[in-house]
Amino acid sequence: MPHPTSRTPRKPGSTARTRPKHISARAIRSLDSKLRQHNREQDRLWQLGQLMATIAHEVNQPLAALVANAGAAVRWLAGDPPRIDKARQALTRIATDANRASSVIARIRALVGGADVQRIPLNLNSIVQEVIVLVRTELRRHNISVRAELDENVRLVRCDRVQMQQVLLSLIVNAIEAMVAVVTRPKLLAIATVADVAGVSVSVEDSGTGLDELVLERVFEPFYTTKPRGMGIGLAISRTIVEEHGGRIWAVPNEASGTTFRFRLPFNGTLVE
Repeated sequence: MPHPTSRTPRKPGSTARTRPKHISARAIRSLDSKLRQHNREQDRLWQLGQLMATIAHEVNQPLAALVANAGAAVRWLAGDPPRIDKARQALTRIATDANRASSVIARIRALVGGADVQRIPLNLNSIVQEVIVLVRTELRRHNISVRAELDENVRLVRCDRVQMQQVLLSLIVNAIEAMVAVVTRPKLLAIATVADVAGVSVSVEDSGTGLDELVLERVFEPFYTTKPRGMGIGLAISRTIVEEHGGRIWAVPNEASGTTFRFRLPFNGTLVE
């Protein structure tokens, strides 16, 4: 008679049963967080790939100005007598252009680097202006005018600068792509901020081909896209970022043409409508 604690021998050809491993809720949350972070990094890299020409232009502009102003300073100093005042002006412009180039590179490094989230009080108007600088050449290339109406009464919002740049960049890139094929009317990108007692709203409006109601209902879903080469993650990641900041994001069709994307962030971390 076998001992009560001994194992019963398996029959020849039989297989041992294995109990399914239990995955804790903590492990699932950790995997979900890592997946979201991976998708955000992929989206950042895809957006930067779309804007490489813009980035090169924005860096080359101040570098070219540096060379021109350095040459001018040398000529003013070599004069007889030297024009110290003119040389000083040229050197001041060199410092300004160097700071411009450094600022562009810093913004690109921040977007590529995917640094840790740092939510600090920031002015969304400043973030809008920073992103407009990044896409300026792309707008000119497609003959798109930009109009920024920024509410001067916007208070500081606790948010992560890089993540807010990513949201705005995603919305603006979508707007540009929606207007590329437009040839019968002016192409206009309108960006606005509006503040009230509870929070601030940011809108990105295009005069493009527009989206029908069925698309608008699904446009923020992961991997849903209407673009032949789209990945369908940019707007989904934007929604995740905005919601993690206590806000919300949505899209509405314009009366005439195009679409307006809006997101709203609270001042105190909790959105109250």
